[in-house]
Amino acid sequence: MAYERIEAPKGSLYHYTKKDRLDAILKDGRIRRFGDRECWFCTSLADTLRLMEMTVMKEGHPYVDAQGFWRKYPAFVPEDYVILRLEPRYQNGDWVRWNSVS
Repeated sequence: MAYERIEAPKGSLYHYTKKDRLDAILKDGRIRRFGDRECWFCTSLADTLRLMEMTVMKEGHPYVDAQGFWRKYPAFVPEDYVILRLEPRYQNGDWVRWNSVS
């Protein structure tokens, strides 16, 4: 498992987030990180749904949060999430791809 630097993707990207963050995103016109060093984006809706299936839809499965603490995913409530289709305009930092064997 490792990060691989890539060129900035062309075209639309997809990002899932909690609905309660949507107003701030629309107001600011940007995705803000949640105290983490990364923001996760996918290049297709299918990949976004797969990412959600491997993360937030895994009720009770352990994960490491942004502060390095072990947590368990809570119950998944579909109505609490939105998937955004984005056209990147401004971005600082590197674009990287997470490669994992799974």
